[in-house]
Amino acid sequence: MRCKIVSKKKKTLDEFLEEALGSEDEQLYELPENWCWVKLGSVITLISGRDISSGVCNSEGKGTPYIMGASNFVDGELVIERWIEEPTVIGNEGDILLSVKGTIGKILIQKNEKCHLSRQVMGIRVNNKCERKYIYYYLLTYINKLKEASKGVIPGISREDILNIEVPIAPKSIQQQVVNKIGILFAKIDEAKQLIEEAKETFELRRAAILEKIFKDPNNNQYKIIGGISNVKGGKRLPKGETLVDYDTGFPYIKAGDLKFGTVIPDKIQYLLPETHEKIKNYKVSTNDVYITIVGACIGDVGIIPSDFEGANLTENAAKITNIQGFLPKYIAIWLSSNEAQSEIKQSIASATLGKLSLIKIKELRVPIKTLEEQEQAIKIYRNFMSKEEKVLDIMRSVDLDLLRQSVLAKAFKGKLSTNAPTDESAIELLKSILQEKI
Repeated sequence: MRCKIVSKKKKTLDEFLEEALGSEDEQLYELPENWCWVKLGSVITLISGRDISSGVCNSEGKGTPYIMGASNFVDGELVIERWIEEPTVIGNEGDILLSVKGTIGKILIQKNEKCHLSRQVMGIRVNNKCERKYIYYYLLTYINKLKEASKGVIPGISREDILNIEVPIAPKSIQQQVVNKIGILFAKIDEAKQLIEEAKETFELRRAAILEKIFKDPNNNQYKIIGGISNVKGGKRLPKGETLVDYDTGFPYIKAGDLKFGTVIPDKIQYLLPETHEKIKNYKVSTNDVYITIVGACIGDVGIIPSDFEGANLTENAAKITNIQGFLPKYIAIWLSSNEAQSEIKQSIASATLGKLSLIKIKELRVPIKTLEEQEQAIKIYRNFMSKEEKVLDIMRSVDLDLLRQSVLAKAFKGKLSTNAPTDESAIELLKSILQEKI
């Protein structure tokens, strides 16, 4: 008896079109007349990666680069650490690569000719009738939603999460306009970022210059050591088994990370429980104590304890200079932040066995001798300088370049960066020509 073979009925263009366009309820916002919302899957081919045994990988550069996951995505480039001689799932040059497991949402356009993709990565191959960068730029606006859609103990997104992304498709000529305009505006944002970084760097140069002007005196090379004019005392670590809390118990505990910009930053202050405070109550700071960090990445940072933190406990990763005689605390703090003093601090650290600034070394640090009137004048000059610089730095800190990028993208995909002439071919016709290839 012969088996009857039933062939699967092929979909018509209209059926493909209906699936691609989705429902009006899913449309995020209104588009220009000749644009349309489509499901991403209708204009791409999605490539799911496949893991391979570590035994067939090599680190000698033999064969095809193996993209293991988000760790290979660094500043928009692929950093290759493994290769495979018999690849099976290939990402081609120009494919959009997206990390889909573990760390979600790392994205770039592949520049390597070929790469093997692991399960942690998917390749998005855009139909050549659409602009690849147009799709890439739109996906940048969608990353947070993909992260929200991730599921499981190890976060992951599915093929359907990607294929069903609603994309505002414009006519091909408009896509080119959008890509070009985004490229121009992003270049300007990158230029602004560079200028801000340069301004921050030159701030340190200007600060060093003003400090040299304050302290350089060819007629006076006399110094006193910190230990001869003050007491130097360390902070105290938390007793074993004790923890800090986020709510205000009345006993703030100053960590090294709270000591920034010459003061105590209150934003992330944590607190001791009363019973914990009782155990380390002798390790407190007073208003106008000079602090100095003694371990860690920011070793040698100095500043003044403000009045808001009178009586706070101090971390073991910092020391205080207290009971200062004959010198103004602010003067000492300013001096210790100068290049000359910081160089002396670094030499002290280099000679230490554990890379720690000891209390003994702090006591040996020198301070230029000046009259109280001269110290006050030095403080005034420095404060005037910092007041002007802080205004500029505050403006630079207030500029959110990432938010500016998102604003550019939002306008671009609402048709606000392109001409959208009524004579342009409708995006529906473009979509039909792409879907025709599936019939």
